[in-house]
Amino acid sequence: MTRERANSTQSASASDQAPLVTWLRSFRAKCVLAFLLTSTLCAPGVLISSLRIIDSAPVHADNSKTDATQLERKLPAMDKFTAELEKLLTRYYPKIQRTQVSSEPEVIQFEYNTMKFMIHHPLKTGEWQPARETIGPQRRGVICGIRLNPGRWAGAAMVPQVFDHKYYNTLLMAPYSEANDCHLVANLSYPEYDVDGNFLREYQRLVNDFAKYLH
Repeated sequence: MTRERANSTQSASASDQAPLVTWLRSFRAKCVLAFLLTSTLCAPGVLISSLRIIDSAPVHADNSKTDATQLERKLPAMDKFTAELEKLLTRYYPKIQRTQVSSEPEVIQFEYNTMKFMIHHPLKTGEWQPARETIGPQRRGVICGIRLNPGRWAGAAMVPQVFDHKYYNTLLMAPYSEANDCHLVANLSYPEYDVDGNFLREYQRLVNDFAKYLH
């Protein structure tokens, strides 16, 4: 009789402790997750690495391989297009100068009659950011920058689009070449009321036909 009473007492104690054990396990799991999330403030890769250990699904590895392959994929040469663009710019701006901003990826820029401006750029909320120093064209000046990127344009802005910076406009274009699976990012900054309309039309036609000059 005493043994049966003891067994029933132990069973009751175990059933009473079951919710406590479940709560402790849940609390411990929450603490681990909170630690991982806090760690990302100092090291963003910590959480991803930890998730790879917890979840054996290869989604992170597959994505990283795809991104690396895309970045390492050799892009076609655009020296012929750059030469055609330089001819066009030189015809309308004889004193324009060419500079290579970067080689990996290749970024080419042309400048003529520029100066520093303090420009307020808008946020997506419609509010204005603090003014930032930006190089822009003066009267009869121009700035043109080009870069070749893999795949299609994935930026937030719709293209083509003209941005009004108060002192000058910037035409952003990003035509896509299906044959080469790449797109050309082209920025042209010019004074709105001090630019040749024929130049703008020829420039847009050339940029849209950039794929013909790739090799």
